[in-house]
Amino acid sequence: MGHLSRANLRKLAKLAIKEFDLYEPRLRYLAEHTSVLFSVTDGDGQRFVLKIARSGEHSEKELLGGLFWLEKLQHISPFPATKPIRTSRGSLFATVAMSASSEVITRNCMLFTWVPGVSLYNRLSKPIAFKWGRLLALLHQQSRKIAASAETKALPRYDRVFNWEERVLSLHKPCELFSRHRITVFNKAISVVGKAISRLSSSAPIVIHGDLHPDNIRLFGRELYALDFADCTWGYPVQDVSIALLYVRERRNYGALRKAFHEGYGSIQPWPEEHSGQIETFFMGRLLVIANALVKEREHSENKCESIHQRLARYEREFERYLK
Repeated sequence: MGHLSRANLRKLAKLAIKEFDLYEPRLRYLAEHTSVLFSVTDGDGQRFVLKIARSGEHSEKELLGGLFWLEKLQHISPFPATKPIRTSRGSLFATVAMSASSEVITRNCMLFTWVPGVSLYNRLSKPIAFKWGRLLALLHQQSRKIAASAETKALPRYDRVFNWEERVLSLHKPCELFSRHRITVFNKAISVVGKAISRLSSSAPIVIHGDLHPDNIRLFGRELYALDFADCTWGYPVQDVSIALLYVRERRNYGALRKAFHEGYGSIQPWPEEHSGQIETFFMGRLLVIANALVKEREHSENKCESIHQRLARYEREFERYLK
């Protein structure tokens, strides 16, 4: 969505917010990541977040499936997370279109309740990690109670290594980004992760969050609240745990944080790792997906090749350590 100017994004946001039943809403730009976020405050002082999805990020059926599941998650029992707001027509998202520079821009937009607090990223401690693990376990526990529906069946499945985007890592011949050695290491990692995924059949999959790392959690007072359910998918709790812990694996106190996370998760339901090293295997799986996205992005943008080289080299070293 980087080619859209801030002015055009604001025009889209103004069109989108009209689809929701809000009294005198005021918009303020927040951030742009894979999606664009606007803060919305209505005339009564209530706050919301408007999310403008990136074009092509998810199909409308996948988008509807994730929002429907999140709504059901809240109906079972109060779950500490952002909540989707339906449009005045009863839809879980609004599709808006506008003309700009002789083209028609169409985006899917969603409105969520505002979650106060601060990101967990710079506030992780053992007590907070315990609560983080407990939060993810509670999510898994409640997700098991949600019956599959026509909407949720459209969600992606984490049943292969490159489960989200089209695979562009065609690792056969050496090229600018992949030496012969790097090809060998990455292909071994792909094989190991693929076999690990194929063994995840001892129980039925559930809908998992798919991205509950510390930046997608807010700390408010003593409570944690989950955000950003855009990547929810059919999968297994151990895959979700691995994705969550991946982003803190290089911290000096990782061992202590992981132990506390483990204890917090176990306070709700059994720890999902079936054997030692399974979580690290899925670390590699997530990094392979990220590497695939980096290479794909380079094909469609002007990203500096050096930074991609550095990331791929770091992943190569990490894969080598694990494979040994």
